[in-house]
Amino acid sequence: TALKNYLVKPCAGGIRAGDTATVQITMLPRTSAPDASQVDRFLVQATPSKSAESLAKEEWATKDKKDVHEARLTVGFRDVTDQEKKEAEEAQRQRTVPTPLAETSLSDLKSKYQEMTSYIASLERQKKDIEDDMQKLAEQGRNSTGKASGFSLVQVILAFLLGAIASYLAIASGVSVAAAST
Repeated sequence: TALKNYLVKPCAGGIRAGDTATVQITMLPRTSAPDASQVDRFLVQATPSKSAESLAKEEWATKDKKDVHEARLTVGFRDVTDQEKKEAEEAQRQRTVPTPLAETSLSDLKSKYQEMTSYIASLERQKKDIEDDMQKLAEQGRNSTGKASGFSLVQVILAFLLGAIASYLAIASGVSVAAAST
């Protein structure tokens, strides 16, 4: 078969015993109608396997010919009826991408993609800058001995005690402390 004339989905696969599978064969657009002498064929091969996975080329090569079952399918060309055309068009509509995306041109998609990638790069740069700032702040928050900067608990208690003693001495000596009002 001329591979460039058809699209086969899936082109390979595994099927468990007793199961069925659907294979879609689509004839690709041609520049001219096929002539009657042209014969396209498909070869379908099957062999027992322990797994439902598709076999690699190397595995197929090791299979004994008597274990490989073959079926040849010949392509027949015919005119399509109006009903078949309608059914095919309806099936195509159901598979078609939603209208807003379908109307988007390739250049629009490319520009949107570039816009998104530059936006993502910008966000990544901002994230890195924020992480760097956080690291700097964490380093500034510690002095050279590795302790947190600011007043220690002893310094705070001493300041409180000095304030309390000064206030007691002021009251005891008769000095009046009054808040100024405006």
